[in-house]
Amino acid sequence: MSVLFQSILITAATRILLVLTGLLSSVIVVRLLGAEGRGVFFYWTTLAGLAVQFGNFGLASSNTFYLARDRTLLGPLAANALLCSIFVGGISLLVLAITTPAHHTSTLTQSLLAGVASVLVVGSMYYMLGVNLLVAIKHYRDFNVFEIMNRSLALACIAGAAAYWRSAEAAFAGAAAASIIACAPLFLRLHSLSGGFARPDFALFRRGLNIAARAYITTLLGFIVLRFNAIYLQWTSGSATMGEWSIAAQILDTLGIIPTAVAIVLFPTILTSERPYEKMRKSLSRVALLMLGICAGAAVTGQPLISIVFGQTHEAAYEIMLYGLPSSFAVGLLVVISQFLASIGFPLALIAIWSAGLLVEIAVSLILVPKLDGVGAMIALSAAHTTIFLSALALAHRLRHVAINQKDSRGNQEHAI
Repeated sequence: MSVLFQSILITAATRILLVLTGLLSSVIVVRLLGAEGRGVFFYWTTLAGLAVQFGNFGLASSNTFYLARDRTLLGPLAANALLCSIFVGGISLLVLAITTPAHHTSTLTQSLLAGVASVLVVGSMYYMLGVNLLVAIKHYRDFNVFEIMNRSLALACIAGAAAYWRSAEAAFAGAAAASIIACAPLFLRLHSLSGGFARPDFALFRRGLNIAARAYITTLLGFIVLRFNAIYLQWTSGSATMGEWSIAAQILDTLGIIPTAVAIVLFPTILTSERPYEKMRKSLSRVALLMLGICAGAAVTGQPLISIVFGQTHEAAYEIMLYGLPSSFAVGLLVVISQFLASIGFPLALIAIWSAGLLVEIAVSLILVPKLDGVGAMIALSAAHTTIFLSALALAHRLRHVAINQKDSRGNQEHAI
């Protein structure tokens, strides 16, 4: 068994465990707080996630891009990650406190929730950047250990808070506390691997701005496409519909375990490969067959699974899930293609592709969501992701020789030196 395949299997097994703990967390929240409480919890975690995506500056991708080629950058990159996380957390506190509507809670409660969200932003962003550094240096075992620890802590804190206080706000505070706790051992491990504590390196930050900016815009558009309907549904249909939609969305997220595992391991490998497009293409065909089987299995078992796990009162989530299966299939293949496109520096055309997908989603949502609620939102998401996948596939094929030419160019420069 190759090291690459073994790493994918271990990472996939870890993702399955993470999905199970995440599913258990959702079940606990729904059972204890109801669909409306689940909707409130999901709404605030979505806002915190948006803050992380808006504020990460593309560092996750640019850090991996450079660290995979030069491991001596680990210390400064880890220090930059911590500084940026604290900065973004502070900015998010101000933005959320000013802009978040009060709905049915007091202004004081909304301000407290904004403070909790800023803590979750700091923890989530540092964790995301930190584990990406582990992937860049191919420490997949450390990566998987931290993933399990982080999700287990989140489960314990969210479940404990929800059970004791029976409050969506308390469960949200539990998620924030877990994110900070998980960052402490990650911080120590990164600095152990780098040989000691390092100071932030602003020159290194500026050096990666070109790659980071393209990665930032691309991933930001991807996150907006994924979460646009969550916020739109909350505004138009209320927390109960949002709760049903979030159940379907979480089940659909679980279908991406295999592609996600492949993508995590594949990116550093592609960066050092002599034939990156061929390596991506082989992985893509295998993932496509797996996703067909996974989506078919979800269609058959989804309804009884939702009834058993979440309760018969949430069977409406099954119909929503069915209309999201094309989205899951497209995203499963898209994450593999994206590793190749990232390895050649995030071509500008990729930004145009994601922008077009977002416009498709918005247009379809405006037409269907007022009529079909959660089903309409999921149809819009599937239309967007399918558009993006087909366009990205065509782009990757057109640029299949770029990576080889880049490697040859670097090799000639090194030989001349």
